[in-house]
Amino acid sequence: MASASASQILEDSDVFLSPTIQRSPSATHRDDRDEFPSPEFRDTRDISPTRPPPPEHAITTGSFAAPNVGHGELSSGATLQSIVKAGSYPLQRAAGFAGYLNRHSKRMSTLLATESMGYVEKVSGMWKGGKTHYDEPRTSSPSDGMYGDDEDNEVANSRARFREHFALPSSEKLQAAYFGYLHRVIPLYGKIYISDRSFCFRSLLPGTRTKLILPLKDIDNVDKERGFRFGYSGLVVTLKGREELFFEFNQADNRDDCAVTLLQGLEVARHMQESVHSSGEEQEGVEPGSAEHKSLHHARRESNYEYDSKIPSSTESASPPFFFDDSRASILNFKPTEPLRITCLTIGSRGDVQPYIALCKGLMADGHKPRIATHLEFKDWILSHGIEFAPVDGDPAELMRICVENGMFTYSFLKEASSKFRGWIDDLLSSAWKACQDSDVLIESPSAMGGIHIAEALRIPYFRAFSMPWTRTRAYPHAFAVPERKMGGAYNYITYVMFDNVFWKAISGQVNRWRKEELGLQPTSLEKMQPNKVPFLYSFSPSVVIPPLDYSDWIRVTGYWFLDEGTKYEPPKELTDFIKKAREDGKKLVYVGFGSIVVADSALLTKTVVASVLKADVRCVLSKGWSDRLDKKSANEPDVPLPPEIFLIKSAPHDWLFSQMDAAAHHGGAGTTGASLRAGIPTIIKPFFGDQFFFGQRVEDLGVGIVMKKINTRVFSKALREASHSEWMITKAKVLGERIRKENGVQTAIQCIYRDMEYAKSLIKGEDGESVDDPYEDSEESWTFIGDDEDPDLMKRIHDWESMAQSGSLSEQAFASSESDAASRFSTPVRKAGV
Repeated sequence: MASASASQILEDSDVFLSPTIQRSPSATHRDDRDEFPSPEFRDTRDISPTRPPPPEHAITTGSFAAPNVGHGELSSGATLQSIVKAGSYPLQRAAGFAGYLNRHSKRMSTLLATESMGYVEKVSGMWKGGKTHYDEPRTSSPSDGMYGDDEDNEVANSRARFREHFALPSSEKLQAAYFGYLHRVIPLYGKIYISDRSFCFRSLLPGTRTKLILPLKDIDNVDKERGFRFGYSGLVVTLKGREELFFEFNQADNRDDCAVTLLQGLEVARHMQESVHSSGEEQEGVEPGSAEHKSLHHARRESNYEYDSKIPSSTESASPPFFFDDSRASILNFKPTEPLRITCLTIGSRGDVQPYIALCKGLMADGHKPRIATHLEFKDWILSHGIEFAPVDGDPAELMRICVENGMFTYSFLKEASSKFRGWIDDLLSSAWKACQDSDVLIESPSAMGGIHIAEALRIPYFRAFSMPWTRTRAYPHAFAVPERKMGGAYNYITYVMFDNVFWKAISGQVNRWRKEELGLQPTSLEKMQPNKVPFLYSFSPSVVIPPLDYSDWIRVTGYWFLDEGTKYEPPKELTDFIKKAREDGKKLVYVGFGSIVVADSALLTKTVVASVLKADVRCVLSKGWSDRLDKKSANEPDVPLPPEIFLIKSAPHDWLFSQMDAAAHHGGAGTTGASLRAGIPTIIKPFFGDQFFFGQRVEDLGVGIVMKKINTRVFSKALREASHSEWMITKAKVLGERIRKENGVQTAIQCIYRDMEYAKSLIKGEDGESVDDPYEDSEESWTFIGDDEDPDLMKRIHDWESMAQSGSLSEQAFASSESDAASRFSTPVRKAGV
């Protein structure tokens, strides 16, 4: 199936290989009726000996019956086997006997039915957790006359009940239904529905009333995972800008069938969404929905007119409202009247510095005086763009080595870093303090650690900027704590909390000593710093990392800060000839380069790349950046000879090079990932450390690439072949590339800085550690009560509350009592300025 998750293709999944699930005509002869508690899917007709029954397929039926049972033994052998099967599974005995009743006792269940769905069938179906497809073609036979019309009526009734459960319009068509569990804190048993436009869930446990309705257009991807509980199969539904939803099924076949059905629905929904004009059927679906909305609104106004706001029914004579959610569109000019001295503080590799060069060039074009404070090895590169440079201590190669060998912020990483980097952190903080002098504004990558304290000491506005998620959210895990499988929103949020506390605990002693000795500030803590209130600029595309709904207003996803250097680049003739020859030979061109990472065995990695390229039968442009940081043990080893199918380059601008390629394979750094996605080509990512795992997951969730957990000839060659030849992946990558090319991340970021400047100034702290521009400073809090003035009990409580507040003797108990008793009759607190 083309819609499969890329890593699942590489792992040789039996479920997601093409074709994933094939329903033969015999299998689609309502075999699912044995699994689902609805009368229209029971077939108890007598099987004629001269006409063999259709074969049973376990993957589509999930039936307890063995697939190789002889036709002549159906009435006795199947029954005996069902009973034996049920007895061999103590936890599934009820389900086994229910399946027996479903297959052989429809008339009895009809007699016991209390509504359109039989009681025995309903309860037994819930026990064993089946599935049903409502959109499969029906086959006819001479014996269909007895129940054929009834089955059609039951399908219509099932669809009607589905629409009634979720208040959906009549145009919504139910396609499939499954029994499973929704995992939030505890598993919640219920029923999953997939229609042509929505993905729904309804709880079935007594005492629960959970309902979930998700438009298919809001779903990014679907992944199969291991279940949290033993013996269960998991399914993760990834949503746009929201946390993942985790479902469990008691049978892997049902989980796989649900995944395939949902992926098919997503492709159809996306195709319909991309169409310029809606079809007539869609227009028909809009009208009843609009009419229903108007009816509900009219009824609500009639029944609750005294509480309803007076909203104009027409806007023809009124001016259109102004919205300021988009930082790029505003009638106001937030640009400062005077040029600013802006310092950008960052540490790390070349990919951490390059976005700031692009940002500073945009700030220079706006008349400001930017400066980049970073490692000395990037000095010449920064100065070549006319940007001021200030040195910061630290060895990025040594830091990268520890990250690759131990993982980011693992126990072994912290242990080695604490022993080797104590002195380095002291030097980093001291040099950063010197580099940021004479600044009006400070923009810092939070990995540099000292920016928030330096801004406090200088009393200047402070912004954070980063190329990976750093702000608490339930939508994505922390970029340094990406799990091997999706764990849901609660886990995602806790990764930020844990990381903030562990990271601060590791450096707090040194930082507070530095604050006291060099900055002249008092010791601080996470609670006092309030880093979550700092305005933040994210230098990645909102089409790649969709802004979560729980982000605050000062968190901005601006788009990539690309440093385009390809316009002035003149490629060597050998490279252009290699590209031309590959096109003439009809071969796909791929780029392979893993940046400036540190690897344990450079020669082995090169051999793997060579073998994979030859096996995939593609042409390759190879950038061996990892050879620049070899350790001494492998530095003297001879280079691996390269075949004519591979062309070696030292470096080339990504914006030019990737536009010549059909696919790209790299380490998954934020900048390189953005460049390959902007080029509109499928992307293969082999992450090594840090945020590379996060962007590998995003690329796969978007369906525009493949993430490899390990690299060897078999896996890498298969990935190269899939990325360069999959039409489905190529098309999705082109669409995403078009969206990214329409963005201007640098200009958006600059406008965000202007717009949030006043907010950043309000966070500046004075000598006492309090914000100097706090709009709520020296104010007192009061409550405005709204309710029935004739209610003596309420008025007495209000009088007592005000008396105690004026006398200063208001106790927590009295406040809690008055609040709980009158919670439904007063509004939220309002502030009034102190006199």
